[in-house]
Amino acid sequence: MPQHIERLALFGALLAAFDALHGAGDHWAQSSQDAALKGLQGSDLVYRDGLRVGTETDDRTGQPTMTAARLGWISAARHVASYTALQLSGTLAVTRLLGYRIPPAALLAGTAINSGTHLILDRRAPLIWLADRTGNGGYITHCTAVREARHHRTIRSRRAHGAGPESPPGHWRRRRRCHHLAGDP
Repeated sequence: MPQHIERLALFGALLAAFDALHGAGDHWAQSSQDAALKGLQGSDLVYRDGLRVGTETDDRTGQPTMTAARLGWISAARHVASYTALQLSGTLAVTRLLGYRIPPAALLAGTAINSGTHLILDRRAPLIWLADRTGNGGYITHCTAVREARHHRTIRSRRAHGAGPESPPGHWRRRRRCHHLAGDP
């Protein structure tokens, strides 16, 4: 088989595997706590469970605190580590099944790009910044995309226009794409 056909087939197989594994990595391999906290931003002090210092109703004397942004980065990194392990396992399984061996440097580069972009997008603020700078902020503003977590619960969500029961056909698919683009769990 010509090399360009072989590479195209491998690309298609990996693309299908990544598409199938993406949902598993984002929804099943990710802990609920990481899903809720990975987008935290700001300099407010929070506990490890994301509760803002000063809002607790129980005695947390001596429990460690950190900034909300640091907890967000830690949670996002933990999620991306499990996501990346799943994607890498899928890559190795597909390539081995097809009898193809990806050079280690290429595998490492692809893994670094995949995990790095996923980490940045899951932090949400960089995506919103980029959308605003490119004139596409309205897209994110009008979809269920940005959620702020407090103690594992969504406390605010920007909702799509017309998100009620009278939503037009195909509305769910558009909302899901919005939701997925912004890195929400």
